[in-house]
Amino acid sequence: MLPFARLAAWIRVNFETTSRPKRVRVRRSFKPGLEELEHRLVPSAVPGPVPAKIALLAADAPTYVADVKAKIVSTGRFTSAQVDIIPVGNFGSTTPSLATLDQYAAVLVWEDFNFADPTTLGNNLAAYVNQGHGVVEAVFATASEPLTGLWQTGGYNAIAPSGARGNTDLQLGAVAQPNHPVMVGVHSFDGGSRSYESTGGLAPNSAGHTSSLIASWSNGSPLVAERTGFMGHVVDLDFFPPSSDTPGRADFWQANTDGAKLMANALVYAETPPPPPHVTVSLARYRYH
Repeated sequence: MLPFARLAAWIRVNFETTSRPKRVRVRRSFKPGLEELEHRLVPSAVPGPVPAKIALLAADAPTYVADVKAKIVSTGRFTSAQVDIIPVGNFGSTTPSLATLDQYAAVLVWEDFNFADPTTLGNNLAAYVNQGHGVVEAVFATASEPLTGLWQTGGYNAIAPSGARGNTDLQLGAVAQPNHPVMVGVHSFDGGSRSYESTGGLAPNSAGHTSSLIASWSNGSPLVAERTGFMGHVVDLDFFPPSSDTPGRADFWQANTDGAKLMANALVYAETPPPPPHVTVSLARYRYH
């Protein structure tokens, strides 16, 4: 495509308006109009490289969080140094500011002990996504203990967090989008005898935001879903992140299945913002001499 400055000159030489029968030559004053259009369509600054680090925002026991980090690192998608742990539970934790979150390309957020401040965290994560960063949610943030504030009122959940259930061993069911990046290399998943999940199903579509099912549990409820329509990716993984390798918790998702890949893939996918909306500029009202 010609640069806008060259396009303006080309139009001045080769085209004229056809809004009236008479020939009206395009005036030089049309160039500022194109420059104004260029200013609106082209970002004023080119974004820098995507940060290499991710964060685990966990309202959970340290041993549980350590297992989640180990599983993500075991996939080879991230090194240990690239994965930070930020406690966000109601046991003396400080809710990360937007400036803190901005140091990371994507975050995984889940809850077991209640969030210290679900409203402030929800506000900050909504602003974080609006800047083009990615958020991956998991149980119980997707279930009985959701983020609130702007995260809730702005419709950022892909899975409706209306309640939780468990104690029935579930496995990976139908995969609606087998070619989705989150599902790369994922062939099996067993939630263990607990198999915690949300009771809410996909969140309803609203205000230009859509919940897209990626994969289901064997009982038909959503296991992986995405919320589209934001500047950044939002992916919900409807399982509890710690695995059966957590000491004393053989009832969690089975470590010999692909839960680690689901988490790592979702974070890699969330790191890269969605493409901007396609913009078409029509020159249909101009014709040749």
